[in-house]
Amino acid sequence: MQELSSLFNRGGTTNAALLQVGKVLWDVSYKETQDDGAALNKIVKHALNFLLDVKEKNPNSSDSLCCKSVLFWAARWVDQGAPRIVLDSKFAAFLIASDVNPEVLDLTPPWKAFTIDVPSDLFEIGKDVGSITSILVHQYYAEHANTPENKWTVLPRTDRGNLCQATIGMSIKDMCETSEDNEPSDGSLSEARTYMMINRLVASLLLALKDPTIMHEQKKSKGRAQRFRLNKDTLSPRTFVANKPTAINHRPEIVEYLNRTKSFWKNPEVAA
Repeated sequence: MQELSSLFNRGGTTNAALLQVGKVLWDVSYKETQDDGAALNKIVKHALNFLLDVKEKNPNSSDSLCCKSVLFWAARWVDQGAPRIVLDSKFAAFLIASDVNPEVLDLTPPWKAFTIDVPSDLFEIGKDVGSITSILVHQYYAEHANTPENKWTVLPRTDRGNLCQATIGMSIKDMCETSEDNEPSDGSLSEARTYMMINRLVASLLLALKDPTIMHEQKKSKGRAQRFRLNKDTLSPRTFVANKPTAINHRPEIVEYLNRTKSFWKNPEVAA
């Protein structure tokens, strides 16, 4: 679809571009139905030519699947009110270092799709790629599959607006894994560890959001939170700040591990 191609080419995957894409796809999906399966079918049908073009250009890659996930996420994100969670460096490190319980089943975050903004100095992939500054997250859905509520898709995005390696349909338990058994021995070790820490961050935040006091909506002028109206021509995300006082800053340990100066990951003592 030319409209989607031009939006991505013009704005990359910035929030503004994804809001425009999401609004286009929301109009043909969630505006008509709240059933995820029906909405996904409508999105794929509407964006079929665009997805086929991506697959034709990269037949041996997972770009087509990743692109489908992004389109589905964008429509869902708009439908959920475009929530954006902002984390500071200390709290993000606290979440990564937390020993989460992967067996939690009653996981019901406030939204099915949202973004997480993280400090640029936490997840640096490399000079050619940049730093991970935001993560697109949404609840996994697959046609003809009985997927539990705690499976999620994670799409990291760099400060240059590029999407990185996606984690699609991963359980909380798998997201918390920090095994070194299958780590690459070449120069991609730091990158592999970065994606592992990103998954841990998302899993920990999903569980932390069970506590309603951990997050508040950022207010705009006149002391009012911004209202999200789908009938507006110009949309903007609703920003939420998540934080919790922590006694210890675990960022140095995480950076040391990501920079390969620490050979293995072990959860440090987490002080609240």
